[in-house]
Amino acid sequence: MADDKRLRVLYVASRRGSMDAVSPPEVLRTHLDNHIASNGDVQLEWTVVTNQKSALGLARRELPRLILIELDAPGGRAAFCSAVRQRWPTTKIVTLSTQARARQIDCDGFLHLPLDSVEVAAVLGALLDGYQGHIRRRGPIDLNLATRTVSTPKGQYHMTPKQAALLDLLMRQHNQVLSRQEIMDKVWETNYLEDTRTLDVHIRWLRERIEPEPSEPQYLVTVRGKGYRLNLDGEVGD
Repeated sequence: MADDKRLRVLYVASRRGSMDAVSPPEVLRTHLDNHIASNGDVQLEWTVVTNQKSALGLARRELPRLILIELDAPGGRAAFCSAVRQRWPTTKIVTLSTQARARQIDCDGFLHLPLDSVEVAAVLGALLDGYQGHIRRRGPIDLNLATRTVSTPKGQYHMTPKQAALLDLLMRQHNQVLSRQEIMDKVWETNYLEDTRTLDVHIRWLRERIEPEPSEPQYLVTVRGKGYRLNLDGEVGD
């Protein structure tokens, strides 16, 4: 089955007894089963591990769309969440704990244990609605979020995590003007705008890959005084 028809979920559980006894809460399985049932032939691929080393190894081989991480483990898992975010910024992270949500944990959603089905539906629904898989297509561009590669009329290129996250953001908000501040906040998770040379370098890299003439961009255009807009449907920008 093609990558864009798989919903890979990785559950990083706290060890409770033998490995055979470790399994994700049934309410999670039920919600995800219902989710894929409403999305045609999407196939759910569910993997459970109890240690961070195994989780990182699995994610390197087959990038999950969603990682669910139990925080109630020896030593906590704040550093692990940060490592996942840095390596795979497009993967959604949901943490679970018997304690209140910790501010220092970098995640997209939080679920309190024991789980409440209404809360599960609200959190996972917001993260997965509209999910179409790891392949994002728009005009002549294919972005594979699992392998961090972009296919363009010029060829296929491997990207850094930030390059992939930037292109993913622009494609998800296609034909919308994104301010530099919004991009820095969502991709680099900072409001610091005194030095945006890093963003300029990434924009130039993308233009060199997708534009027929990078010095005269038609797809990824600068909207003066506002920010950037990506339009891959053949319309020339401002």
